[in-house]
Amino acid sequence: GWAVNNIDVIYKDEEGRILIIDISLNNNRKYRVINIYALSNENQRGRFFASLGKWMCNDVISVGDFNVVLTKTDVSVNNVYKNDCSRTKLIDIISDYNVIDIWRVFNPGVGGFRGDR
Repeated sequence: GWAVNNIDVIYKDEEGRILIIDISLNNNRKYRVINIYALSNENQRGRFFASLGKWMCNDVISVGDFNVVLTKTDVSVNNVYKNDCSRTKLIDIISDYNVIDIWRVFNPGVGGFRGDR
């Protein structure tokens, strides 16, 4: 089995928009967890996403509320897929750092936003 050896808070902003921790396990593995609560303003959110690259490394788990829909498949019935400059910034991060949407991997084609994923 594995156990947590250490948890280090790497960064947290004063607004509560991002919390980054590194978790060291007893098997010499280290994981970075980035918890995100992205801004609702599209331009500010785009700058926020663009700044995430400095925190990316191997074995990153990103969770939270990104406040943007990545694909038309992710749009709920009460929403519309519209142009959003922040989406491009987030897609760049996903592409540049080989990020995997694990929910989408296990639920291909399932539509609509779900608060429980």
